[in-house]
This record gives sequence, C-alpha cells and structure tokens, in this order.
Amino acid sequence: MKTPVYRGAILEESLEDRAALRFVREVSPPGGGGSGTLIVEGTRADIGALATYLKLSGGYAQFWCGPRSLVAFRGRVFELDLRVRRGWDEAVRHAALVGVPREWIAAPV
Repeated sequence: MKTPVYRGAILEESLEDRAALRFVREVSPPGGGGSGTLIVEGTRADIGALATYLKLSGGYAQFWCGPRSLVAFRGRVFELDLRVRRGWDEAVRHAALVGVPREWIAAPV
C-alpha cells in the first residue's frame, strides 16, 4: 500500500526554525505562498518530525489527503476525518491551550 502524501499550509511564524522544512517538500514558490504561508507536502511521519519544530505558543499547521486531515502542533499531531465530527473536539481543545483560534481547527476546508 502506498504511503499517503498530505498537502498543507504552515504559517512561517509558526516555525521555531525554518530548517524544519527539510522534513517536507515545499510546493509554494520559494519564500512562501504569500502572507507568510508555506504550502508543503509530506507523509504523516514527515509531518510528525516537522511538528517538533512548531512554536509552543500559536504554532500550528494543517494538512489534507482525501477525506483525512492532519492538524499539527508542537509534538502533537491529530488525525481527523473530514466526513465526521468525531475526534475534532480534542484537537480544538488542544488548539485553545496553545493559542490557536478555535475556528482555524473547527472548520474543515
């Protein structure tokens, strides 16, 4: 079975160190996709490694692959199903704890 590749967005200001991008493939133009947003691709393992470099306060990234979404915070990655709301509450609570607005997590894209 092929390992799923997720595509997602990271705000540059969420990164402790831009060197974290070595774990993913940047698909936006070098320097970002505008407004400090980087569009990247990677596997779940890649995203887990990148998550260790997200800021403790306000650090956040979200990725999608089909009906699945990965929401990454420093040291924590939530896997969510876009078709159902089950499991989203824990990610939303964690977002609030680290200063990420609830609506960024609560609204599937």
